[in-house]
Amino acid sequence: MLALTTYGYITAWMYLPILCVLYLIYFLRNKLLRTREYLLFTVTLVILVLPIIYFAYKVNLVHASSASKFLIFDIPPLPSNRVESLIDFNQSNLLLGMLKNFFNGITIYFKGTDGLAWNSVAPFGAIMPWTLLFVPIGVFAKNTAINDKVRQFKKLICLNIVAFIPLMFVVLPNYNHWNFLNINLSIMVGFGLYEVFSSIKNMGKFRILLPIITLLLFIWFVGQAYFGVGGKETFYESQQVSYTEVEKINTIMQGKEFNEKRLFINNLPRMFPYFRLVQQPINNHTYLSISGQKNNFGKNMGLVKRYGYLRDMSTVGKSKPGDVAIVAPDFIDSNWEKITDITIGGAPYLLVRKIV
Repeated sequence: MLALTTYGYITAWMYLPILCVLYLIYFLRNKLLRTREYLLFTVTLVILVLPIIYFAYKVNLVHASSASKFLIFDIPPLPSNRVESLIDFNQSNLLLGMLKNFFNGITIYFKGTDGLAWNSVAPFGAIMPWTLLFVPIGVFAKNTAINDKVRQFKKLICLNIVAFIPLMFVVLPNYNHWNFLNINLSIMVGFGLYEVFSSIKNMGKFRILLPIITLLLFIWFVGQAYFGVGGKETFYESQQVSYTEVEKINTIMQGKEFNEKRLFINNLPRMFPYFRLVQQPINNHTYLSISGQKNNFGKNMGLVKRYGYLRDMSTVGKSKPGDVAIVAPDFIDSNWEKITDITIGGAPYLLVRKIV
């Protein structure tokens, strides 16, 4: 089952080796497994993950542009990969960037939203924020009321959480990227709640206060979400690219002034589906013809470099006067002039036109 997790998300490719090492230390130290048994487990795991290792090598390192085979498996080329799930390792202050990533991740759990509509509903999150207060209780309490088997299970859950800590510094935080935390934290919340209830069972009438406080906290969170914070209305919006933002850019490009011009944009393999959504729906054959792709997986596919009037920023050297580009707000170049301010994913950008 551990091996199969590598086929679910790229985070597992880094998480699983750390977890296996921690399991090895724990099992051998507590004499729960013999060395031979653990070696058999490791060999079986490696055999099961070999296809995904080969796939990762072909996609992320070789950047294969044609289909291939590995044993009985077909390995397709991909126009884009998910390495963008990681922080930028080329940033000027990598250590500071890693620390910011860590604390940004902690923040989304206590805020109850990662800003992605398909991941969570604010302010409830993947785990109700106020219940996280029971996690340290579950981790550090002796749990004298549980038996040895359950106690062993709790220790494995703790190892699962510890194994993810290094990844919290390098994996961009949202509830999908950090999904190996969610189940384990939820279980640890349960241990914490169980410890609290076990501790107050002899408190007589005072033990009724806990469910009352829990209910009041829930009502408070619902009130904040439904009626607004501080009496002000709140509106939930995704932090990803919105339909309205792309529609505005598409309207500009299809107007008379820029109808025959090209728009250069960063990360086109990821961005072009948004433009395809706002434009008149087309079938796959038409899509392949205007995006420069082949409809046969045996042919050369590669990354999407163009889609209609869109061009990837890596080809901006081929731009001509009148062409347009989306750039950062601090962009300065005498060969380009500003057209207007725009937003993508809620972040400010400039729409500029080449004049020379």
